[in-house]
Amino acid sequence: MLKRSSNCRMHFKPIDVVCSMATKECAQELALFLTSLRAFHPTLPLVIGCSSELLKWIDGGQYDTQGRQGSFTDGSFWDFMKPFRSDPHIRWVPCLDPYGPMIERHAMERERGVWYPSRHTDFMMEKANLMELAMATSNLSLRRSDSSAFNSAPDLILDGGEEDSPTVAFIDCDVSFLAPLPEIPRDAIVALSPHRIHHLEERLFGVYNGGFVVATHPLVLYQWRKATQTSFYFDQASLQTVAAANRTRLYELPPEHNYGYWRLFQNPSGDPTREVAKFSISPDHSTMAPRYRSVRYDGKCLGSVHTHFFPQSPVSKEVLLFNRLLKGWITECVRSEHGMKSNTKYQSALYPLWQ
Repeated sequence: MLKRSSNCRMHFKPIDVVCSMATKECAQELALFLTSLRAFHPTLPLVIGCSSELLKWIDGGQYDTQGRQGSFTDGSFWDFMKPFRSDPHIRWVPCLDPYGPMIERHAMERERGVWYPSRHTDFMMEKANLMELAMATSNLSLRRSDSSAFNSAPDLILDGGEEDSPTVAFIDCDVSFLAPLPEIPRDAIVALSPHRIHHLEERLFGVYNGGFVVATHPLVLYQWRKATQTSFYFDQASLQTVAAANRTRLYELPPEHNYGYWRLFQNPSGDPTREVAKFSISPDHSTMAPRYRSVRYDGKCLGSVHTHFFPQSPVSKEVLLFNRLLKGWITECVRSEHGMKSNTKYQSALYPLWQ
């Protein structure tokens, strides 16, 4: 496994394309996902798998927020989403219609799948399809000079060589960004995000989280699809097989990225207070943001959080507590007090949270 080391210099590369997917049930989470990602990566190419119904809602300027917890108004949703529909660096792919008209996870888990053991797994593995599309239609040399071509006239990569193949990430739309995306070692073929939970929990849900997967070669997607046929937990547990197959070229994302609500209560120590103690709020001493405060985890700037800020159905008390803690820390950083400037990046990235 590739690891950061103070003894040697490791060369890193950026993520070239980000994929995600959303239906009407998680439209508000998509709004926060896009707003926060664009605050740090204004022109990064994105591939968004979606349903035709979601696109119709956005294009028509209508959105039903009835019964949704923490929802913002129809008007503000339209205000957030309209710029993204005209963003030349976002490719909208209406690939989720076969799973509609309503996404009900528990029912889909019980339904026999077309490609995989369950219909829910079919749905989850659309992630790999979107990543494959991004790899096949992203010409790096073209994108670096004119990324608008990514959406309007994509060029196929014909040779499939690693040097030309883009670094593509799939990130769940319930991830929110507080800092730029992590970079990946140049020698890595796959980067995964460990759950960092108790080993007994890993036996249920898998070692790695399926909501943040980075690949630099189509081989990884082939391995993922094959392993998912016999996975004990949908698309997620199969990532352990992918990791084992690429152990010398595997990179595990640092713990400050993709921090999931589950880590607070399912951490190896079993003590939420010990995990909370790893968080802090302190000034950012970089020249780009003098005297700004930011949320830190183990002394490093928190990069992204994985939680349902806009739950569409009742969620556990643990999720609500995690959300309350995060919102409180973020609000403290946004405030201008005690000689500290407001963290304007948080303000623009996470603006939908206060609507």
